[in-house]
Amino acid sequence: MSRKKQDATDQIMGYFYQYMFAAAKCLVLDNGSIIVESLGDVTILDNEENVIEQYEIKYHDCSNNLTPRSDDFWKTLYNWLLNLDVSLNCQSLILYTTSEIKNTSIFHNWNALDELEKYRIIYKIYEEDKNKKQVNQDRKKYYDLIFFKDNYSELKTILKKFRIESNEEGFKDIKKKVMNAQIFKLYLDNEKEILFNGLYANLINIPVVKNKQDWKISYNEIIEILRSLRPNVKEVGFIIDDLASNNKLTEEEKLQYLEKNFVKEIKRIEYDEQIDSAIMDYFKANVNLNAQFKKNPAFTGEYNKYVDNLDLKIHNIKDMCRIESIADIINGSKVFYHKGMDAKVESSLIFYSESIKRGVVHNMVDSNKFTWHLEDK
Repeated sequence: MSRKKQDATDQIMGYFYQYMFAAAKCLVLDNGSIIVESLGDVTILDNEENVIEQYEIKYHDCSNNLTPRSDDFWKTLYNWLLNLDVSLNCQSLILYTTSEIKNTSIFHNWNALDELEKYRIIYKIYEEDKNKKQVNQDRKKYYDLIFFKDNYSELKTILKKFRIESNEEGFKDIKKKVMNAQIFKLYLDNEKEILFNGLYANLINIPVVKNKQDWKISYNEIIEILRSLRPNVKEVGFIIDDLASNNKLTEEEKLQYLEKNFVKEIKRIEYDEQIDSAIMDYFKANVNLNAQFKKNPAFTGEYNKYVDNLDLKIHNIKDMCRIESIADIINGSKVFYHKGMDAKVESSLIFYSESIKRGVVHNMVDSNKFTWHLEDK
């Protein structure tokens, strides 16, 4: 194959790889949204449309190494300097590449370095190249902007946020991440393929469906796509939908929950700032669980099994937190609160929303299965 044809193939495959990468990211969102090919290759936003993570995706169809003079690296850094309004305001800037990073590479320990150490590395490469006649014009253009003295402060800020993630498996690994998402655990292997292909086809067509050039999808939208595909496959577990995803509680409505046990237990560990979100999670959980109890009699047994297993896990976490927090019980109890909320157990229950899962934990506290205070047994 000629080089020109190979370049075109890489470009097309890279395009599809970006969408598959976005699909994998979509499936681990609990909120917010993802944009492709607008602010950068792949951009993750929170609910307030703030940029959380900015990805530059570099795909290679054959074996490739990320070297000190790889265009993938320099073009990425150049692009982030061109788009300072995004780069300076997001939390993480990530070069995601299918290139290999060898143990001897200057990039091998990149993510552990601070911004000054990273700067010294790239400046050394620039120093070696700046007087060479054979430096290609693209890289010279990148150097001119990156090392322009007025950009030094912004460059340091970007380097501080700049991570490199390498995955040589390419499509194989990304597909594995999608297929291992929580929602796919409900299906047999052959049915996962049907669901995966349907999801991917829908994601690819988003710009066409929305009649616009940029590709953007929210967490709620991807859940709707998965719901529409579910009649094509047979579920082997229980999906707990978020029927209250758009519901908001008024301040008056919140007042009725203040005497609930789960709220009192949060107050006992002096963590009042968590009360509003806890009430919303508790409300969502009960709306959705009640719908499941009415719809499917078999759900009750599976739910009770889930709660029993989760109860054991959370009590083990509490024992560990108690050992670690003898000197500061209140702060230790707050740590336990977060660890308890994040506790996971194997189950046939699949929660479309983390909010519902957290609400189940508040239900457990409300029914006196455990308390957040580490002094309580």
